[in-house]
Amino acid sequence: MPRIRILVFCIFVLSLSTLLAAGDAKPFRIIDVNVWSGTDYQGRLAFNMWESPSLLEQRYQILLTNLKAASPDVIFIQETSPVDRYTRRLAKDLDMDEIHQVCIAGIKILGLGAPWKFKEGNSILARKGLDLTKMDDWKLSGGPGIYSDRLTVHFDETVSALLGRISIEGKPVYLICTHLNAAPRDEQALLDSLTYMRDSGEILTYEYEELYQRWQQGIARRQMEMARMLENIQQLPDHTPIIVGADFNEKPQSDVVRDFITRGRFVHLPITPDSLAVTWDAVRNTNTFWSQRYTDARGRKRDNWYKFNAIAAKLPRRLDYIFLNEKFSGTDSIRSSIVLDQPVDGVFPSDHYGIQVDLDISKSLEGVPKLYGPLEIQTPSLSIFPVPEPTNNGWGLNLELYLLGALHRNESFYLTLFGSTQGDRKYSLDFSLPDYNLRQRRKYELAFDLKTEYTKKGKTAYFGLGGGSSFQDREYYVRREWELTPAVSRSFSSNFIGQIGLRYRYVKMSSFEFGGLLDAYFTEGASAKKYLGLFENFRYDTRDSFYNPSRGLLLQEEIEPVADFSTGGVGWEARLRGCKTRYTLNAQSYSVLFYPQTVLALRLQGQHIAGNGRDSDLQLQSLQSLGGEFTLRGSPADRYMGNVMAVANAELRFPIFGKLGGVVAWDTGRVWSELRQVSLNGWAANPTLGLRLGLPDIDLLIKLDLSNFLLRFDVGLGKEKARWYLNFGQAF
Repeated sequence: MPRIRILVFCIFVLSLSTLLAAGDAKPFRIIDVNVWSGTDYQGRLAFNMWESPSLLEQRYQILLTNLKAASPDVIFIQETSPVDRYTRRLAKDLDMDEIHQVCIAGIKILGLGAPWKFKEGNSILARKGLDLTKMDDWKLSGGPGIYSDRLTVHFDETVSALLGRISIEGKPVYLICTHLNAAPRDEQALLDSLTYMRDSGEILTYEYEELYQRWQQGIARRQMEMARMLENIQQLPDHTPIIVGADFNEKPQSDVVRDFITRGRFVHLPITPDSLAVTWDAVRNTNTFWSQRYTDARGRKRDNWYKFNAIAAKLPRRLDYIFLNEKFSGTDSIRSSIVLDQPVDGVFPSDHYGIQVDLDISKSLEGVPKLYGPLEIQTPSLSIFPVPEPTNNGWGLNLELYLLGALHRNESFYLTLFGSTQGDRKYSLDFSLPDYNLRQRRKYELAFDLKTEYTKKGKTAYFGLGGGSSFQDREYYVRREWELTPAVSRSFSSNFIGQIGLRYRYVKMSSFEFGGLLDAYFTEGASAKKYLGLFENFRYDTRDSFYNPSRGLLLQEEIEPVADFSTGGVGWEARLRGCKTRYTLNAQSYSVLFYPQTVLALRLQGQHIAGNGRDSDLQLQSLQSLGGEFTLRGSPADRYMGNVMAVANAELRFPIFGKLGGVVAWDTGRVWSELRQVSLNGWAANPTLGLRLGLPDIDLLIKLDLSNFLLRFDVGLGKEKARWYLNFGQAF
């Protein structure tokens, strides 16, 4: 009996502690607020301010105090200015991470330009530990322009959405912050006011028509912005939580908001009581009074459009929202409320009130795949595309085929078939398990890669050895090469990977020009070589894509001892003593300079063959080479050959229209015979211009997925002549 009592008592204590722990559990808290830049948006060199700097600082401190007390996990902010400095200061004061985007700034270089001291945009802050990452900038409306912290060039109002991502329990949650066009909403009260202005003689009939047309264009623009945002949202990964914080400049009953909820499959979060759920309080919030005036901040009367907006500002309504997508539909304990609605010493934090949502986010994460967790089995897909390609030996046809997941193991086959009119051939097959791109930035136990490639070049140029070889001394020969490379890799974290493998290479050089350098160099039968290498490499890789990265860093080293198996009758010991060792260092960096997404891609790569004598046969069959479409564009392949090679590339990749993009690049490099000769002098340098075309899916006999293909066209301006290249994928 005493044992039963003790057992019952323990169960009671355990249950009570569980209930208390659940009651004390902190909800995941989200706040959205338009913080108001305080400007009247009038002026060319500088906008007028409604408030003094001291009052702006007072408002900031009130906002900061309220946010500290609320202790949110995520904050969405609109109308931040200057968006970079303001956001970084607020993040520092709240001890949070931040991302932001510039939306309206005019023409500025390093912060200098017009309008003076104005740079408005959207911001997202997240509690440290949530791994807040900026993913993209979505331009929703506005003319052409450049937008970034350091450089802005645009001439009209631009509306954009900021896409970020956090990680909770290793699972992704996407965050979207936006501020849509501020044209007055479509409602009868405003139409009546506009009609009264006409009927009372305050405006003429043609002015009425112009105002009405401009009003309707603004409403249509906001609808277009919403539609474009929904299109972008639909491109995000399926089954992933999405949270939107926004100033929509629309009431909850509007068609725009209802359409967003329906098409985007978002959860409606009512505020109780809904009759008091206004975020634009035109009666009580004194900060809204500035927008209700018919004059600007300098007291000057404005035009009829300005007056019409002032009339619209007199009507209280809800403009600000937090939306959760359907992944949150099963979540209970959701509370939505108005915050930041109390003044301090008569001063409100902003002209908008904020929205706060508290939720139990754990249920929404059920079934969400981990960001860097095990791979889910992907739906099989087939990509195939042919493209003509020029060569030094006639025109060729390049056929690329990419097959993903046919065996339902996330494996991929990448097949290339190439032939030219004059006998050039290239056949290659890459097999990876799992696929290269699928395992990018993921932790996995083991991966297997197998590459085999056969090439035949009927007109291969040989220019001589070293960086000083002459273009006029070139002679031609036929080169055949076959390579087989099996390798196994393992990720120690999502960004740190190790690999080990074998590389077998067979190289045959033949059909030398009579009396040329190659004909004199090779003795009979010495033009074919067989090499076997055992290599290892470690890399730190944060790139967001394997095939076409826009953000991230790659740092990689590789060491490969290479043995010559060409001569029969030579023992293993002698072959190992004759091993040469290839060392490779590779650094690549990708960053978005401004949007529309313009990427700066940089690469610095060096290779060295140690233990390779100046008179060794290995020099000609397996030297480091510089030139061609992947290293020094504008110079022919194998233009420079030596034991040591270094190459540096810089590309600016920018959008032009739709899936068409452009590239401005600079390639430079040099080769040396020995490592001690390496210097910064005498590097060959070629400017390069190019185009990039992302390919759309097409329906033929079967639907072809071409999303993995990027068509590349480059023109390299070498010192001897210009050369152009047509192929797939980025150069690096």
